[in-house]
Amino acid sequence: MCFGRHGAPSSQRWRLSIQLPYSNNFKTVWECSDAVADGLVDWRSVLVQGCPLCGRHDCWRVLTPYERKVIELMPYREGVVLVARFLCRTTGKTFSLLPFWLAPYHLYTSASMVLALLLAVATRPDGIKSLFAAAEQKLEGDCRANGFLLGCWLVLCVTGLHRAHTELARWANFDGLKPGRDVYGQLDELVDYCQALEIRDPPLLDGPRGLDEVLERHARTTGRFLFGTPSQDRGGRVAP
Repeated sequence: MCFGRHGAPSSQRWRLSIQLPYSNNFKTVWECSDAVADGLVDWRSVLVQGCPLCGRHDCWRVLTPYERKVIELMPYREGVVLVARFLCRTTGKTFSLLPFWLAPYHLYTSASMVLALLLAVATRPDGIKSLFAAAEQKLEGDCRANGFLLGCWLVLCVTGLHRAHTELARWANFDGLKPGRDVYGQLDELVDYCQALEIRDPPLLDGPRGLDEVLERHARTTGRFLFGTPSQDRGGRVAP
């Protein structure tokens, strides 16, 4: 870890870090990163409830952001974004605010993962392998997405939706939604969730409309990620 001008922390003292979703009004993760780099974010308005570690309003200070690689699909873009990081001076621990477009420990944006899966459903050839292969053919070759990765995303997305089902049901009607028992069933279940949440099937050069609103609202109301497992839920593993 390197905190630049703020100094190098003691690995023994600052061993634990937590990740929280950052709900914001920026249009893209890239725009959000530029604002973090230029110091244009009023973090006191973001952390209006106080420090997420101790609850105090005067304990935290801003550390140098860390870099995180991000891949976005349709249109394809790959680059590095800056993630805001803070020190809680009461506990000696750190926390980071990950923009709501991202899932902890995943390079691809949440929208990209859902987009690729909806595209797989839209193509629907016979056979599991060809199902994912069809989606791969529609994606940029440089994005390195393959059938195995799409399978992992399917598990990630369905797991996240199951975990958030009670909260999401406050906004949408999930009557008739059936849990999938295999790959096809899970894809159908994902489509049902998206339709109930008014996330429409993706046009080829655009993301699934409505997903950003769902991700932002879920982050804002629950303080949790819709997809992915943050560092604090991984048995004390240090955040990237």
